[in-house]
Amino acid sequence: MYLLTGTKCDKIIQNTIFFVDNGATVVLNCTCFRENESSWNGPDGLNALSNDTLIPYSDGIQISPNLNISNIDIYGNYSIGPPTNLKIINVTEKNIAYGKEGVQMNLTCTVNNGIPSATLIWSKDGLAVSNGSRDSLLYQLTPTRFDHLQNMTCNANSDLLTSPLSQTIYLDILYRPYLTTTQQKDGLLIEGQSTVLCCHSNSNPPAHYMSWDKNYHEIYSWRQNNTTKLDGMNKDVCLPIYTVYRNHTGNYTCVAENSIAKSNSSLSINVYVSSHLQLPKDNPPDVIVTSTISEQNITLHCVANGKPDNYTFYDWEHKSEFKEHIRCIHGTQKGQLVIDKSQKGKENENDGIYMCTVSNGISYLEVKTKKKGQKVIKSHAPPVFVAYNKPVRNGQYGQKLKLKIHVYDRLYNCKVLIKMNDTTLKVKTKKEMIKTYDTFHGVNITVWGQQFTFDLPLTSENDFRNYTVEACNDVGCNYFDVQVQSAYRPEGPTNISVIARRQRVTVLWYPSFNGGFDQDFFLEYTVDLRFKPRVIGPVNDTNEKK
Repeated sequence: MYLLTGTKCDKIIQNTIFFVDNGATVVLNCTCFRENESSWNGPDGLNALSNDTLIPYSDGIQISPNLNISNIDIYGNYSIGPPTNLKIINVTEKNIAYGKEGVQMNLTCTVNNGIPSATLIWSKDGLAVSNGSRDSLLYQLTPTRFDHLQNMTCNANSDLLTSPLSQTIYLDILYRPYLTTTQQKDGLLIEGQSTVLCCHSNSNPPAHYMSWDKNYHEIYSWRQNNTTKLDGMNKDVCLPIYTVYRNHTGNYTCVAENSIAKSNSSLSINVYVSSHLQLPKDNPPDVIVTSTISEQNITLHCVANGKPDNYTFYDWEHKSEFKEHIRCIHGTQKGQLVIDKSQKGKENENDGIYMCTVSNGISYLEVKTKKKGQKVIKSHAPPVFVAYNKPVRNGQYGQKLKLKIHVYDRLYNCKVLIKMNDTTLKVKTKKEMIKTYDTFHGVNITVWGQQFTFDLPLTSENDFRNYTVEACNDVGCNYFDVQVQSAYRPEGPTNISVIARRQRVTVLWYPSFNGGFDQDFFLEYTVDLRFKPRVIGPVNDTNEKK
């Protein structure tokens, strides 16, 4: 840094501070109408440059080639030159910063400063929100759902830069479901008409479960699976009511849940009776199912509401969450079903959908109208190793075995470890949600499960042994033993020879690696290549067949 005093027409007009690199050539402008009217005083305060050294640059402008000044003092941790290496910390390689609605985020932008210091500027969607002249700039943001997918840019501005240094990141903000409920019917809702109740959810991540409740009892539910196609952060669930009756009057609540929180939104419908319509005074029952769960039992109540109120309750049906039939169960004449939970280790088999069927004698087209209600039961129990898992797995020496374990856990928070002699192995583990199968009450059904894949290196004979897989959640733990044994496809025999002796043929060979199991051999022979060969075997693990 140095100070230059310019004189214009015998009058001092200003002192100017310039910042330059070592060895750089400085061009100084002093505009005068006559050549002898300009002079320069250098950084030492003296008349360091005579007019004889001034070279005309153009009319009225002169330049001195002698101002290559090197005695510049630098103070502080700076480099001479423009700022470099602008970086926003704690973001992913794809320039994404993750946050959660209502939780403060700290966005820090850093730069290797030069002289003069750069000005750091945080901007949000093109509007500046913070600035500073140090080598780092912190911007604190408490995001809302409207900040999701917005961009944040940090710029470093300096007179020594032809264009600002810049980095842009994108915000990925997690937030609970926001719901909008609507009724697709304008005006009064008259008995006998139809309507549709719709619920729109917007959340990040998208809702994985939504339901419609009437008067706090679930009447319809939806759950995300691997085949579900979602419209970005949005999900719509509609409840059609094809024929409304007076008992449809009430409060309807939409419930949506994602991994952040559960939300609900309600609306009310009122069904009116028109004196101009000849409607029946009686109507089929409206059916809901309630449940009471204790340590010993699950008690389900089939609650009907219709006219007349003399109801016939049919057998309950137990289905999987994929609507697969599991069993039919007799309930009481008053619509109650009691399920015993005492069978230890089998509590998960009671999970699923329970449907009750009711009629009150009202007919449509001379057929009794049967109405159904349903309830989803989820066990609060330790994780279960499903029937997919096999106790013996085959691996190849020198290779990694991808040991896949399927676990059923309705709490979705289980932790799974693999152990050898009570020592937890630190191996690469991958977790994902899958559809798998299990046996409920003797029936093979589809269930949602979690697949844990362990990469087991099989580098020594000691690696072919028994392992214990431990699965725990907030309720408890279960264990599964698996044996890893050496196995590979057998190699073909060698040194095959055939010896013919009158009516007898002897075939000799040497077995190769059997892949870890006892192997059998098969002999094929033919006297005419135009025909399919005959097969002799299986032959035990030997080296001769006569």
